[in-house]
Amino acid sequence: MIVTFKTTDLLDTLKNIVGVAENKQSMPILANVYFKVSSGTLFIAASDLEVEVFSSEPFTTEEDAETTLNARKLFDIVKSLEEKEEITFRLEENKTTISAGKSKFVLTAMNPTEFPLMEREERGSDLQIESQNLLKLFNETAFSMAHQDARHYLNGLFLNSEGKQLTAVATDGHRLAISEEAGTTGENNINAIVPRKCILELKRILAGVKGNKEHLIEVTCNNKQISFKIGKFVVTSRLIEGSYPEYKKVIPESLPNHLTLDRKTFKGSLHKMAILSNEQYRGVKLALTNNELKLAANNPAQEEGEDLIPCEYKGEEIEVGFNVSYLLEVLEVLEEDKITMQLNNSDTGCLITCEKNTPQYIIMPMRV
Repeated sequence: MIVTFKTTDLLDTLKNIVGVAENKQSMPILANVYFKVSSGTLFIAASDLEVEVFSSEPFTTEEDAETTLNARKLFDIVKSLEEKEEITFRLEENKTTISAGKSKFVLTAMNPTEFPLMEREERGSDLQIESQNLLKLFNETAFSMAHQDARHYLNGLFLNSEGKQLTAVATDGHRLAISEEAGTTGENNINAIVPRKCILELKRILAGVKGNKEHLIEVTCNNKQISFKIGKFVVTSRLIEGSYPEYKKVIPESLPNHLTLDRKTFKGSLHKMAILSNEQYRGVKLALTNNELKLAANNPAQEEGEDLIPCEYKGEEIEVGFNVSYLLEVLEVLEEDKITMQLNNSDTGCLITCEKNTPQYIIMPMRV
């Protein structure tokens, strides 16, 4: 069977799908992309058994067909042919020939019936939210997720909705990020820990529709999996089992020491101090006094740096150390000009907020 695609359309679809495909010796077909043309619809999917990205769109062919092809090779081939208007697939039982212009490739195909497509629940969405708001929510929190932590429930983003309000929470035990965004409709409450890989794939896809304010994302969740419908794409993920930490108990109601300063100035000063850091040592010391913040850094090579910046400070004189990367990641996603840091003492966590009071961040101190 011969199927012809618009090259740019196919490339745009594959960009959002191939990242999920994974080379697993125990299940080689997971390195492949699944193709199916049936009943006037083109289906393309990739999965690693935990996360699946699936696209469907109208497509006219004379007969039905399906196959699976190596995801990375296919993407690289289509990308190399992107200057061609059309690309043709000749599907045979054990191979597929891909051609455009004078270029031709033959890829080995695997049995499509062995591809492990996830079962999806056909029902209405639990929440609808604008794409730019969901991306903002993820950008403000996802960097605080743990990575390969033994406490598996930390290796993801906690999503909780009550009515139209969607809250995202992430923590790796050293820092905590909380943000909220309003959805347009909310049918059923969501309470789910979404794996790290799913969130990273969602961020990438959402970035592609960022400019479309009217692009509504439909979120559907049950006790085993969650799905996000983004235009022609559906991202489905198994949920992480377990109970998420009671993060609200970590947020202090009031703290005695308040530091207010310009975000860009603070970020610039932290970048200076980060010059002396390395993967093993990321510490920066903050000395808080009236109207002046002193930043200092050193490293095992006996190198030192310091910087002074203006601030507004109400409280006791305090010296406290933090991971400079944790501070910078917070400042990168905040948009307001002024930020507030609240502390109790040098041994407890620091609360970082803006005037809107959301998002909120807590960073634990470190010895410097």
